[in-house]
Amino acid sequence: MKPVKLFGLAALLALAGLSIAACGGNGDSAALSRSENVFAVSGQPRLIVDTFNGRIEITGSDGGEFRVEAEFRNPERVDYQAMQEGGTVRVTAKKAGDDSFWGWLPWRGDDAGANIRVSAPRETALEGHSSNGSIRVDNIAGGGSLHTSNSSITASSMDGTFTLSTSNGEITLREAEGDFRLKSSNGNITVGGGRGEFDLDTSNGSIRFEGDLTLGSDNRFESSNGNITAALAGEPPNVRVQASTSNGDIVLDRPVSVVGNTDGDRISGVIGDGSASLTMDTSNGTIRIE
Repeated sequence: MKPVKLFGLAALLALAGLSIAACGGNGDSAALSRSENVFAVSGQPRLIVDTFNGRIEITGSDGGEFRVEAEFRNPERVDYQAMQEGGTVRVTAKKAGDDSFWGWLPWRGDDAGANIRVSAPRETALEGHSSNGSIRVDNIAGGGSLHTSNSSITASSMDGTFTLSTSNGEITLREAEGDFRLKSSNGNITVGGGRGEFDLDTSNGSIRFEGDLTLGSDNRFESSNGNITAALAGEPPNVRVQASTSNGDIVLDRPVSVVGNTDGDRISGVIGDGSASLTMDTSNGTIRIE
């Protein structure tokens, strides 16, 4: 009887493979569906987006409404909801349970997911979360937080207080003014055209900052196993600097008035009037001030 049981299991697995192929598990058009919603808001708008195995794209506009578009892979395995509560719009996509005959197979549902695209009022406050999907945001001035895993975050034309975090992905921020906290593991962090206060933290990645550290701001750039470059705006920029590295060099392309004792891998000094502070710390990397 044992050979018969083994043969029966093999047949079930073979049929499962045929079933998955017939359902379009590779994301063909037969396995896709879409949803669109429009929500009019007044007062302070707020947007909450939570999805899985898919990207989030949010673009700010001058209008007073949210336009939400969702695209699903294998929609029968996605629980989706878009709803409004006052000035808050909440968009949620979660993996659904599989009650089908083949639901016991461990890989069922792995190819399901949802991409979310939203046009929102520029002053919207954001909360965005995705697993295994990138996040892209443009032209938002209401502050908020964005988080993903195993993918990147790209943001541009941002105003306000924001926290951006990812694991195993890069973070890129362009043309941003305000208070920003960027954190990545195993990814580079790049800021261009920044103005305000910045806390940049990554492991196993490099940091490059180009911009203006504003009066009284307290800034920190920290990496392990990566280079740090600060290209500071202003002639001169007004920054009090502390920099340290292990297994790397400190390169100064700007005049720095050194304060106290220094050695080859540590420096403390002032550029201009020192009205902003900047701490840079890395291991196994070079620090450069431009």
